[in-house]
Amino acid sequence: MSADSAVVTILASNALGLDAGKQDAVLSRQLMRDSGLTADEAISAYKKASIRREFPSQFLDRNLVEIEEVAKEGDRHARKALKLLFGKGYDK
Repeated sequence: MSADSAVVTILASNALGLDAGKQDAVLSRQLMRDSGLTADEAISAYKKASIRREFPSQFLDRNLVEIEEVAKEGDRHARKALKLLFGKGYDK
């Protein structure tokens, strides 16, 4: 993510009236999405190892954009994967 797009993301979240915590969540989600990380890499870098017990294994080798696309189609396992990745419950 370039510095310009990070600034745009922050400004957009300010315009939406999001508090600082929600702005951080928006920015971190955008950074992880733009990084091209696979779910496995994102888990290793940002989440506790115990998330792997719950995480749907079919999505470990997919990047976050791919998982979001499948979740939009209604796949419940993809939605669970996103909830685990972007929720705070398993943060390091």
